[in-house]
Amino acid sequence: MNKKSIVAIAMIGCLSVFFAWEVRAIAQQLKSVESTGPVPEEVPVKQPFQGADEPIFGTPFSNPPFSDNPPPIVDNFEGSSSKERSIPQNVISHSVKISQSVSNLHSAKTDEEKKQAETELSAALSAYFDNDLKAREREVQAVQERVKKLQDKLDTRREAKEEIVNLQLQLMVNEANGLGFYNGASNVPGQFNPQPVPYRSFNNDQVNEEWEPSSKKAPFQEHLDLDDPSETDPFG
Repeated sequence: MNKKSIVAIAMIGCLSVFFAWEVRAIAQQLKSVESTGPVPEEVPVKQPFQGADEPIFGTPFSNPPFSDNPPPIVDNFEGSSSKERSIPQNVISHSVKISQSVSNLHSAKTDEEKKQAETELSAALSAYFDNDLKAREREVQAVQERVKKLQDKLDTRREAKEEIVNLQLQLMVNEANGLGFYNGASNVPGQFNPQPVPYRSFNNDQVNEEWEPSSKKAPFQEHLDLDDPSETDPFG
């Protein structure tokens, strides 16, 4: 047997050992998978609503109101925030009476009991209606008072039309002639708002030619030649 045959036999043996090792490793992996149970399926991703089935955000999950009238405005008690409105005790008591009357009406067995339950329910509904009507009247009264205040302000402004127009005209003429107040007459710091107002020129279309950079005024740079970059640049 020559040398080439010996080398070929050795290579075949090595390949056989390698494939046997791979098969053994794959078999062990399959056993470990079977022992741990089936591979869990991927959780499907919920797709967003599309088309007519898309929900309307903000719609309460409750029955629609009995009528198109807006709900009554409940007065806010002292100590509660504007976001947390308390329910008055009279509204709670009326609701309790209505609930009790409805329960008595369903549990009534004789005609007399039904008639009495109907009378109690009618009285409870009437009291609830009166309370709701008073709340709506208060709401209308508040709106009327606000409209009256706005109307008074509108009448006052209408009467002062000539004065307002002349004043604004004089201010605009002064601005055009370079006689406007510093920062604009309507932007004087502290006039309407205590917050400081950023600096702006009295007229954005004009340039103050007398302004000079603060570097020329600084005492420590008075001896420097500003025309020479090496004098002003510490790294030059």
